[in-house]
Amino acid sequence: MISHHLWRALGESPAIIGRPLTLNGSPATVVGVMPANFAFPSPETDAWVPLSLSAANRANRDGRWLRVIGRLRSNTALRAAQQSMDIVAHRLASEYPKTNAGWTMALIPLQEELVGSTRPILLTLQGGTLLLLLITCANLTNLLMAKAATRTREIGLRAALGASRARILRQLIVETSVLATLGGGLGFLLAIEGVALVRSLGDGLIPRAAEIHIDAGVTLFALAVTLVTALIFGLAPALEASRADLRSSAVRGAGSLAIERKRSLLIMIEVGLASVLLVGSGLLGESLLHLLATPPGVRIDHALTVRLTLARSQYPTNEKQNLFLARLLDDVRALPGVTASGEVSETPLKGNNPTFQFALERPTDAPVQAGARAISPGYLAAAGIPLKEGRDITAHDQPATSPVAIINETMARRYWPGSDALGKRLRFKEDDRWLTVAGIVRDTRHMGLDADEGPVVYFPYAQKTQAWLAWTTLLIRTSAEPMDLVPAIRAAIRAIDRNQPIAEIGTLEESLTRSTAIPRFTTSVIGAASGFALLIAVIGVYGLLAYAVAQRLPELGIRVALGASPAQVSWLLMRQAMLRVLVGIAVGMLAAWWLARLLEKLLFGVRPHDPMTFAAVAALLILTSLAAVLGPARRAMRIDPMTALRAE
Repeated sequence: MISHHLWRALGESPAIIGRPLTLNGSPATVVGVMPANFAFPSPETDAWVPLSLSAANRANRDGRWLRVIGRLRSNTALRAAQQSMDIVAHRLASEYPKTNAGWTMALIPLQEELVGSTRPILLTLQGGTLLLLLITCANLTNLLMAKAATRTREIGLRAALGASRARILRQLIVETSVLATLGGGLGFLLAIEGVALVRSLGDGLIPRAAEIHIDAGVTLFALAVTLVTALIFGLAPALEASRADLRSSAVRGAGSLAIERKRSLLIMIEVGLASVLLVGSGLLGESLLHLLATPPGVRIDHALTVRLTLARSQYPTNEKQNLFLARLLDDVRALPGVTASGEVSETPLKGNNPTFQFALERPTDAPVQAGARAISPGYLAAAGIPLKEGRDITAHDQPATSPVAIINETMARRYWPGSDALGKRLRFKEDDRWLTVAGIVRDTRHMGLDADEGPVVYFPYAQKTQAWLAWTTLLIRTSAEPMDLVPAIRAAIRAIDRNQPIAEIGTLEESLTRSTAIPRFTTSVIGAASGFALLIAVIGVYGLLAYAVAQRLPELGIRVALGASPAQVSWLLMRQAMLRVLVGIAVGMLAAWWLARLLEKLLFGVRPHDPMTFAAVAALLILTSLAAVLGPARRAMRIDPMTALRAE
């Protein structure tokens, strides 16, 4: 079976069925093409072949590299199925204690397996979006209440002419619903382009990102949210306005104090929600800075990676594989612009770290788990991994010489604490050969900047006994732009074997960028939402004070006429506005302190309750709020008492 992507690459011919292909050097026949949206187990998969196990593989009970997928009966619960698998695991442990003792079987829903790792990220983004929606609704409610205050005469006149309160309330809710519908419709149109942007940004980061689309369910949800928010947040202004009557509306400013109190409460809610969002954004941003500042342990600049997998049919033995790789490495080193090169079985920063069981040369020790990487002479120098003790792998390390290994600092510290690990011996659990530790190297961030690689054993490609280990990554350090050497690398490979495909070509800089793509994506989205939240909150604070100045003109004029200085009047207004801001910040900080622990899994090098982040957010809100109230406060300083009194 081939993927839709491979079918298009082969010409998109309907006659592809029955066509012969060569996969990994073995003949195969195309029997089907998968749909375009099928990407399992990963988007990089282009072909599916029947599982074929040798007698040795079937007899090897230590081989745990296969994954099983099954479908439960419709009337079987996951818990019941797990209990059945526990019984099977217990029976196998009793029958085969040497290989199955201590091993269990875990049933994991496929949905959980595919998207489980991204659930905290998606929930964080959804929470940020919800907070932004609430802030926007609070701000609009504030504006509607201010608008309602200006319509008291109109509403009072309608009531005097016989309109019931229910009819007035219905009219105001309809007006609010129309406004919300227009806003929701505009947002829906923007969402169409936004979804395309998310698909492009999330491709390769978010599982099944290509399937994100707006369907009928999403449309109905958006419509429901629009109507519900219109009813909930438009009800308060409508109720306030519907209470007006002709007598109360005949006096300018009637009821303005109650409205101002309610608007002040909404401002505090806005600022509090903005505080929560800004704290989350600040923590994620600080975490990203820590992540990007983490040394990867390898040199990133001017490093080209070329991934190859040798066909087992053409290179069935270690000897043939080693001859191909050694010749290729010599030819690559002779190319102009190549300053160093080497080979490693797993590409750095790609998140792949196969682990194996190793036996230590101490009878009392149980087998230990460690990553295993086959390397060639020159790899450590090409990757920029410093040797701390001992020696590097050399061309002298051949099948006929004494097997050696290099371990990282974590392995030396964990399994030989307080002693010199050089000269100690270890072996693969299934191999009788003992490897002597010849050197110790510094740890790297092989799995990505946010993960420790754990114990690692490097061993020479030339001394490997695993014929199935037929893949490699060439790490080539260049003096010029790395991608400029790609044509020469391809030519060098074809000169040895014209049918040898190249699985992947890239640079270590690209690998590093991909390894940090998810935290950068999350921080960018939350940062954008926080920026909008801050803007909306500042507009709300500005509107509150501007409304207060407009409504309190007579009072302020009297204060000035009685001897209050313009500065005192301005300070009075600013103090009242900033008091509400400070209360909102305090409440928001308490909520953020409680909610920050939910971000703990997404943070790197930052505590969820980092005091500097909380202090910075509080300072930012105070400064921006001060900037927002300066304009209305300056207008209050220029009040002419006579003009203010005439307005009454």
